Parts: sequence; structure tokens; C-alpha cells
Amino acid sequence: MVSIIEVHALKEQNLELKFDDGTTARIDLTSILPDAPLTRPLRDPHFFGRVRIYEGGDGIYWPNEFDLGADMLHDFVENEAVT
Repeated sequence: MVSIIEVHALKEQNLELKFDDGTTARIDLTSILPDAPLTRPLRDPHFFGRVRIYEGGDGIYWPNEFDLGADMLHDFVENEAVT
């Protein structure tokens, strides 16, 4: 199980993440976010920039309670690197 130790919101629904295993990556969330009421606020750059890390690093979240788990994000990074 990996933990997220840093997150930075970038332009156009992109995140820069650093994991406790040393992995660093930029992720374009537009490819994995569904078009749903809970994710629509993330289109607003100000709201998107309010991303936070859960205590313990097991995921990230926004004020509307939308969240993504650290393991899922790490797996996404690893799979993207292979393709």
C-alpha cells in the first residue's frame, strides 16, 4: 500500500503527485473523471486547486467529498508508464 505525500493542482485538471515510494507523476484527470454531478465542480480551476491529502496519505479529496484513493492513483500512474 502506498501513500501520497504531496499533491499540487496544475492547469486543466492535472495533478502532480508524489508517493512515499519515491514515485512522482503528473496525472491528467480528464481521462478518468466521469461527467457526473460530484465531479463537475472540479472543472472550476479555483475549486480544483482546493485538493487535499487525507491524513495518512491514503488518498486525496476535494471540499465536495469527491475523493480518489492512493492505490488507484498509483496503479494508474504505473499503467500509463507502460503504455
